[in-house]
Amino acid sequence: KSRVGIEFAKLLGWSFFDTDDLIEERAGKYITDIFNEDGEEVFRKMESDIINEMAAKDNAVVSLGGGAVVSDNNWQVLTSSGLTICLYAKPELLYERISKKTHRPLVNEFTKDELMQRINNLLAERAERYSMAEYSYESKKEVTAKQLANTIFEQLRDDI
Repeated sequence: KSRVGIEFAKLLGWSFFDTDDLIEERAGKYITDIFNEDGEEVFRKMESDIINEMAAKDNAVVSLGGGAVVSDNNWQVLTSSGLTICLYAKPELLYERISKKTHRPLVNEFTKDELMQRINNLLAERAERYSMAEYSYESKKEVTAKQLANTIFEQLRDDI
């Protein structure tokens, strides 16, 4: 999401923000550490605060963590402040991507089968909200972030 968001923001000439990066920067620790030391509730509060802050910005592309849209309040803020674009990928590709990141919540705690099950469960839990995005694009292994950003830009340039 972040790489596509960065490329999309460049095409628009806008600023780019990643809520997970902002949370880590403000907390002074990785999201995994926030989850482990402070709990998910603290993380979600920080996430909501940052989403509200980002919603007040003009000409910004904001990349969200996958669970951010589950909150009704977050969703209302997001839909009232700009376009919602869902980037999705097949579970196998998500596994490949997140298994390389050692500072993501829960990644190191599961075997491959357990992590795949967790990914599928999270996708199922979030599917309804993800389907409510105004636009959806599949992220594929063979398509670069820049290519996907260009596709989105070409299709949405008249709506932005």
